Amino acid sequence: MKTNLGIVICENFIEEIEFAVKTYNIKNVMIIPFTSTCSKATNKKNHCLIEAINLCEKMCNKIFVIIENNCCSSNLEDFINNKEKCTLYKMEHCLNLFINKDVVNNLLDTNSYVITSGWLKNMDKDNTSFILDKKPNKLLLLDTGIYEDSTKEIQILANNLNLPYDSFFVGLDFFHMFIEKIMLDWKLELKNKKKISNIKILREEKYKKLKDTYKLIEKKKGQLLYILDSIYEGVFILDTNYKILFVNKGVEKLLNINNFKSILGRDLFEIGIVHKDYRDIILNRFEKVLKHNISVPIIEEKMIQFDGNIIPVNIYSGAIEYEGNPCILSVIRDISEHKKSENLRLKIQEQSRLLDKAAEYDKLKTEFFANLSHEFRTPLNVMLSTLQLLNLIGANKTNTDSKDKISKYYNIMKQNCYRLLRLVNNLIDITKIDAEYFKLSLKNENIISTIEDITLSVTDYAKNKGLDIIFDTNVEEKLMACDADKIERIMLNLLSNAIKFTSSGGSIFVNILDKDSSIIVSVRDTGVGIPKDKQLSIFKRFVQVDKSLSRKREGSGIGLSLVKSLVELHNGTIKINSEYGKGSEFIIELPVKVLPESENVTSDEDLAKESNIQRIKIEFSDIYD
Repeated sequence: MKTNLGIVICENFIEEIEFAVKTYNIKNVMIIPFTSTCSKATNKKNHCLIEAINLCEKMCNKIFVIIENNCCSSNLEDFINNKEKCTLYKMEHCLNLFINKDVVNNLLDTNSYVITSGWLKNMDKDNTSFILDKKPNKLLLLDTGIYEDSTKEIQILANNLNLPYDSFFVGLDFFHMFIEKIMLDWKLELKNKKKISNIKILREEKYKKLKDTYKLIEKKKGQLLYILDSIYEGVFILDTNYKILFVNKGVEKLLNINNFKSILGRDLFEIGIVHKDYRDIILNRFEKVLKHNISVPIIEEKMIQFDGNIIPVNIYSGAIEYEGNPCILSVIRDISEHKKSENLRLKIQEQSRLLDKAAEYDKLKTEFFANLSHEFRTPLNVMLSTLQLLNLIGANKTNTDSKDKISKYYNIMKQNCYRLLRLVNNLIDITKIDAEYFKLSLKNENIISTIEDITLSVTDYAKNKGLDIIFDTNVEEKLMACDADKIERIMLNLLSNAIKFTSSGGSIFVNILDKDSSIIVSVRDTGVGIPKDKQLSIFKRFVQVDKSLSRKREGSGIGLSLVKSLVELHNGTIKINSEYGKGSEFIIELPVKVLPESENVTSDEDLAKESNIQRIKIEFSDIYD
């Protein structure tokens, strides 16, 4: 006796039913496709409905005919009623095989041409004009998950037809339930034929058992799903090809996704949640789980949410049997909040460090203002004493050497006025730089002659201190955009420091090196040098190597800070090489840039430059003969 079940179904859905039969291991089923009166989809030549039923009748002892009402064939009831083996399943619409009728009606109301993945796979791509005959607004793909290229194919089809398209994943769960119902009906009918006398009782008992078992399974399944959906962690079950078979509701929050079921049936590594830095690590762990049937330790990784946000996670993976097949269970916990707490702790530590740094900075400012008061008080005391002496000279009315004394004291007062003016100028410029109000007056200048002239102009001061100044350059002319006034001020400050901190008999070397795209300016002395622990802070505001009020050399602690700012305004850099007791070298590198002729103009500020002599007197005012 034949024991095959025959299923006659529209050729459009042959791929889905064959996939379901294979996937769910359904035995003794023969599938016969027919060409529907409404179908022009495939390039295969199949039987008409009547031919398909007759063919199936020869080979099967039971036939289920699945058709769409008023579409696949008309007046079929009389034909089926004469066929004892046949059972007819009529549906309002053929898409009810995959989704419920309310959803189908809503889709049809949008005037969309709806096709499934299997239908799309077998479609005759050279004969699609029949779709346009329907005058649809768009194409809609019901992705049953059986055809990996369905998204790509629907896009190509839509482009060919010049129609918009959309798709959403439905899977085969609904379809599988329908097939299972057919199989159950068939099995019950077979048993009915074996024991006609007891069929009613046996059927009721078995149906009751099946129903009770189903209820028990559904109850336990519901309890398990409730537990899984209640936990914070995301739970994944993957097959040996890393396809997602199951996820719990916690995945919605974990991945920031609207419907967690939308990723079922998809490859874990193709949905964009695996961070590229951890892909190989995860693959290696999964291979160990499947090969050795073990669990691997929890590790911290990164995961990408559907909105592109990257979150830190802890992941556990282990072996599990799911629906009779070896699978991978992965439980993933979002540890963002834990990380935030850790970051907050580190932030508090950083704030504490910044507070300590601010206290240290405040201490520096206190020392600076103490030093500043000394810098103001010293020249003022000198000038006051000088005025008192001049007053005594005038009161005594002695004429022998009064002129020499008056000239001497006048020069003392003038030098201390320069000291005060230098200090005030530096304070004003530092304030302007901090407020981003300080501007350069750039002009194309021969920077070689600018530096050489200002260097040679201080040789008299150096000779008075018993020092030699040696200037050298590898090029005689270098035209570049710079503020000559600020370049001279930089050089005067460095030369002033070199003279102050170099003992008699020493030397000061000024060298210029042209590197085409930049120039290097070096000011080196054979003076006292700077200790290693002070070199990192020498360019900071308010810092002095010698902070004592009884120091041998005067200074406010803002000169080198101002120099660094002026160099950086020229987009340059400055650094120091020094060895304590052997001297120091300040190295400036300035980029070479030439202004166009239209921008190379002389400003009012250029015309109002102070003379070199006046500027030198101001910058060298704290060097005493």
